[in-house]
Amino acid sequence: MKRIFVNANVVDVLAGSLLTQGEVLVEDGIIRQVGRGLSADGAERVDLGGRYLTPGLFNCHAHLAARVTAIQSDLIGMNWFDLAYNCITNAEKLLRSGVTFARDVGTCNLATCNLKRYVRSGRVKLSPDLQVVGSAVCMTGGATWNVGATQADGPDECRKAARLQLREGADAIKLYASGSVLTAGMDTESPQLSREEMAACVEEAHHAGKKACCHAQNNRSIRNALAAGVDHIEHGIGLDDETIELMLRQGAWLDPTVSALYHIAAHADQLLPEVAEKALRLEEVCYDSFRRAYAAGVPCGCGNDAGSSFCFFDETASEMVVMVEKCGLTPAQALEIGTINSAKMLGVDASLGSITPGKRAHLALFDRDPLADIRALENCVMTVKDGEILHDAR
Repeated sequence: MKRIFVNANVVDVLAGSLLTQGEVLVEDGIIRQVGRGLSADGAERVDLGGRYLTPGLFNCHAHLAARVTAIQSDLIGMNWFDLAYNCITNAEKLLRSGVTFARDVGTCNLATCNLKRYVRSGRVKLSPDLQVVGSAVCMTGGATWNVGATQADGPDECRKAARLQLREGADAIKLYASGSVLTAGMDTESPQLSREEMAACVEEAHHAGKKACCHAQNNRSIRNALAAGVDHIEHGIGLDDETIELMLRQGAWLDPTVSALYHIAAHADQLLPEVAEKALRLEEVCYDSFRRAYAAGVPCGCGNDAGSSFCFFDETASEMVVMVEKCGLTPAQALEIGTINSAKMLGVDASLGSITPGKRAHLALFDRDPLADIRALENCVMTVKDGEILHDAR
């Protein structure tokens, strides 16, 4: 299959610039040429009408099996059909919003491991490409124990829990080092899995050539996770300068999910009182942690915690919007995080993350220029995967 996308403003996320009246030639799902006046004999022409073409967006922090409700979904009691239905419909929402690659960071019953197999086999088409962690690992009674995390205590139990996820096809291991804003009955300041417990899981992930990511919402727990060798810090609320320096030395990534606390705090009147108090107390702390980490050079990914309270699957763009409007980034910096930087974090930048010859043709189309107004990303009018148009609302 040979297709040429013409009459486009092509966004170069590597340079933060536009190629006006640009063309992108795709053959067999691979970008072959980017430029103007390309020779494309025998190619299907797709006129994009002067719209803005970006790489497909990334969402590195989603919970595909969840329903978005004011109180965390009770996934433990959900039957297989409902879990599968949620996964498939939520994946489609991501795709239609311009997301062509997503990482699910925890569900129950390994539902997303199965979804990933269906996506890779082509049986489910309306979905981003996926990486999944299966079921996250928490201590008994720890954060998200009630929404599907695997409860384990001591290094041996944690090691076995990690091995079980890897056996079922997990691409990474997810750990809980601290309490959670949304889990009732616990303080985000509480450390949870110990360094030794997390280190056992990290070792198993690394032995399998996989990464380990870790929910951590206070500085002490972040330090514990880094001491255990975790690769990616999720949320990273409460970072101090010393811990930021430690992240830089270790090459650890931050997936800040700044939009999650923005949306949760904005709906505080609909939350349990203790959850509302945590969200309102930590919102600005979250922004400050991200600002200082980013300014120091900590590499960052993009995820909106889709599936958590008031964090919707068609609103990945909100993460980049909050990065700009609340945290002071430029639109180009935020879009870089939402594309090529996230591709680097997930280890797929050789084939995805920018509109570059030789990479897979994962593309998203918008009516307005996201380099001028980041909110342009809130309305995706076309999504392309491997050169195939899977969503078209032009």
